[in-house]
Amino acid sequence: MTNNLERRVWEHKTGHFQSSFTDYYKCQKLLYYETFAQAQDASNREKNLKNWQREWKMDLIKKENSQLNDISKDWE
Repeated sequence: MTNNLERRVWEHKTGHFQSSFTDYYKCQKLLYYETFAQAQDASNREKNLKNWQREWKMDLIKKENSQLNDISKDWE
């Protein structure tokens, strides 16, 4: 969860948070995101998704991004 998606993606792509999950597994592509007006709604959704099976998460991502393209590839 973040209030600045572009900054957060940059942090992941540059390894800003060493020893983090995304740094360890080299997760550097943004495949999917959701926006919410209220932080509590975003937090609730994140908690909900963490309980999902990997297959359900992949189905959700592929529904919106079937080619699994990096949404942030052209961000500076």
